[in-house]
Amino acid sequence: MKSVSFLLAVLLLVSLITPGVVGAEVKSETKVKLKDLNVTIPYDRSDIELKRSEKGDTVEIKVLDKKSGELLTTYGESVKPDPSQQNTDATLSSGTYTIHTIYEEREDGPAVSRLYTVMRVYSSGSFRQINEILDTYWQEASSGTWEHDNEHSSTISTSGSFPATEIETSGTATVVVETTHSAGGEFSIEFLESVGFSISSSSEGTYFARKSINLGYRYSLY
Repeated sequence: MKSVSFLLAVLLLVSLITPGVVGAEVKSETKVKLKDLNVTIPYDRSDIELKRSEKGDTVEIKVLDKKSGELLTTYGESVKPDPSQQNTDATLSSGTYTIHTIYEEREDGPAVSRLYTVMRVYSSGSFRQINEILDTYWQEASSGTWEHDNEHSSTISTSGSFPATEIETSGTATVVVETTHSAGGEFSIEFLESVGFSISSSSEGTYFARKSINLGYRYSLY
């Protein structure tokens, strides 16, 4: 019995002096404000550099790896008045409605993909709430001989219902790049394979590169 008690005491001591073993899978996060909404970025603040650009009603933030300078991801938000709620007595007396369009962007070789969410936000003084999600969709944000296939996307309230103060968007798609054996640069077969595409060919000598992608983000009003 004494030997069992001693063993348990040793195991307890080891767990106390090596907390990293227990918490190794905890993901670091950083909350960053765009224009009106906050995005939760899945990186520790000390590991990233943020490059912010603002023009009119639109804000974009590029997230870079602080050590390598590599672009990790890009977020954006634009805010416009809700045209269906303007100049009404109810709006002027009780608050305002705005349409927020937000996105996250990723690059896969020549393909730049964006996952968008469009929402209606109600504001009155310091009080704000997300009333509803108007749309969630993928967009091909760069030119060239490529397209999305099998697009899926959805947005939910993290509280389970609306109105809400935080939403979570997720989406999956397949990037399909059309190329040839003689193509160079980002459309070359060698480069596409190096960034995770699988290659297949047709009888006419055309090659198709395919890669499954996903994006997901969390935005909050506070």
